[in-house]
Amino acid sequence: RLNIMLSVIILFFGLFGLALMFFFRARQKTQEEELRLISNNALLQDVAHHDVLTKLPNRLALDGLLGNAMATAKRDSDLLAICFLDLDGFKGVNDRMGHRSGDNLLIAASGRMKKAIREHDSVIRLGGDEFVLILGGIKNKMQLEILLNRILELLSAPFMIDGQNVSISASCGVTIYPEDDTSIADLLMHADAAMYRAKAKGKNAWEIYTT
Repeated sequence: RLNIMLSVIILFFGLFGLALMFFFRARQKTQEEELRLISNNALLQDVAHHDVLTKLPNRLALDGLLGNAMATAKRDSDLLAICFLDLDGFKGVNDRMGHRSGDNLLIAASGRMKKAIREHDSVIRLGGDEFVLILGGIKNKMQLEILLNRILELLSAPFMIDGQNVSISASCGVTIYPEDDTSIADLLMHADAAMYRAKAKGKNAWEIYTT
């Protein structure tokens, strides 16, 4: 009888051990699957919020980036410049040299804008040759003017596109938060209106929105 009881106990613990092993393996697989799904979702979110051509944040990312920048400016008592930028002469290059060259020009121009801004700033491609720049941590208007002039200077320097020298420029409209203390939609509308005034001045210029 003692031997039978020992055999039963050994069998019980053996089966219990196997059950535990299967349980932990199943749990591990479930966790791995969850991590894979989380990773895939994060990748899809990243793809959805970035422009395929230039790899810049896109229109879907704009509200989040601008909202965060506004909160930071308010916390740090800094100025925040919201810039609506349009490339002057891009359509002519696109029509004359073709869409592939136009795409290469957009990629090159995006690279120059990223080079011109600082690490905590953002460049967003809205579509076509329209961009929004979010320039935070601005202490005074002179600092902003220097930054805007640098951006326009870099964009007006000739590009080498598919073996040809290409010259364009940019018109930029700017509104300053919290001086212009309104909604995200209105801030963008004000920057856009200022951009059209910059174009009216003769292009290759920036204009600050005034009420």
